[in-house]
Amino acid sequence: MNKYLVALLMAGSLLVNGCNEQARKKERAPIQKSPSQIQREIVNQINATGTITDAQAALLVIKSELIRLEGLTKIADSQANLLCNATELYLPNLPSITDEQANSLGSEKSKPEWSHFDN
Repeated sequence: MNKYLVALLMAGSLLVNGCNEQARKKERAPIQKSPSQIQREIVNQINATGTITDAQAALLVIKSELIRLEGLTKIADSQANLLCNATELYLPNLPSITDEQANSLGSEKSKPEWSHFDN
């Protein structure tokens, strides 16, 4: 009977170790995100914090038709200069912009369908 118990325990151990190895292989596989998923994540981060970084602005304008930054409450000149490359920009909660930012966002180099400011 002990032989059978030992054999059963060994088989169970091998089964558990095999399952663990498969789980480890899945953990090692890199998760591929589409550009639209990455952009959604960036927009969610910006809307949650109310701020944007230069890197986020640069990533958002790549193949983006409409950028809705409803939570954005402040912007730097460099970020406005990057966002001017967007096709359409929606910034309803941005309370004010500087003259330099207005010039960047309204520049001839991009001509967005215009940035919407509700305030």
